[in-house]
Amino acid sequence: MAQKTRESGDLPASSRLEWLDIAKGIAIFLVVVGHTVDHGTVRQLIFSFHMPAFFILAGFTLRAKPWKTVLQSSAKRLLLPYILIVAIAVLPNVLTSDAPISSRFLALAQALVFPAGYPSTQWMPQSMWAGVRLDYVGGGFYGVGMAWFLWCLFLARILANALLRIAAKWKQDNNPWIIAGTGVLMLALAFVVPQKLLVYLPFDFDLALLAVGFMFFGQLIKVLNAVRLKLVFVGVVAFILWIIATRYSTFEMSSRAWGDNYLLAICGALAGTLALCYISLGIEALRTVPILRYAEKAVAWTGRHSLEIYAMHAIDGRLLMLSAISVAPIADSWIAKSLLRFGYDLLLVALVRKISK
Repeated sequence: MAQKTRESGDLPASSRLEWLDIAKGIAIFLVVVGHTVDHGTVRQLIFSFHMPAFFILAGFTLRAKPWKTVLQSSAKRLLLPYILIVAIAVLPNVLTSDAPISSRFLALAQALVFPAGYPSTQWMPQSMWAGVRLDYVGGGFYGVGMAWFLWCLFLARILANALLRIAAKWKQDNNPWIIAGTGVLMLALAFVVPQKLLVYLPFDFDLALLAVGFMFFGQLIKVLNAVRLKLVFVGVVAFILWIIATRYSTFEMSSRAWGDNYLLAICGALAGTLALCYISLGIEALRTVPILRYAEKAVAWTGRHSLEIYAMHAIDGRLLMLSAISVAPIADSWIAKSLLRFGYDLLLVALVRKISK
């Protein structure tokens, strides 16, 4: 078992690892950038690991918990914002559509059964989609949009907790071989179901298997104490492997799209996240520099509230159509547009937190 140190992250539940919050802060910023850049190298680099990173980082703090605790905390932090996003971003499309009411609500039901979307119209004739604005595109649809992640994380936390409780019962919850084997098994099942059996499981259960696989690799990183300043060469190697992998693969998780090589895409996602962890560890060290400590604290704050920022980002288009902004210096710069949208999301989260106190 890895030695319990601050660097390993094996700390009491009341403690927080600042570099872990920093990693989440960077990841949520990349989400906004990824939704701003339509194509190109920047988007490919981001999509190679940014969503798997959230599940891997979640796995770093994973541990077996009583069912009541898991269900209550998950429902509050994940299901509640999921329901709110669907109500704000999806339901209005159904209510304002010109399609027959039966088609509209059948489409809504399908979106709720397959939150991340479904690739074909076998559940509903294509002609019935006419006028139903649920992001219908080329024979499929995007389900409930960005809210898919919250549902997937909810389901993954339940499944991961079940597996950890079984491992804990046999006193194997800190066995790296068991953890790695479980992660590999989940990732394998997540590939076989949609790619070999050619079916997407209801309620995105196949995506939840993929998420759990990533979570267990996050757990493995913690058990092996793999994120330490003394092992900075691991971060360098991970960064190089990530760059190489992104030349041949991508990882658009909600679309189950990972280029031509699933294994390479998985390695790219893992390597990219591990490199992010070491970058975050370096940023954490900036808190010793008087001028830079405030920037470090700001990034860590962003990471601590990354789920709230994600939820706000999912509906910010409804609150203010930022895409309509056509100021010349902003319209042609993805960096400026990303910073503007990210700043807007941060401001809304800060205001909501202030009001709710």
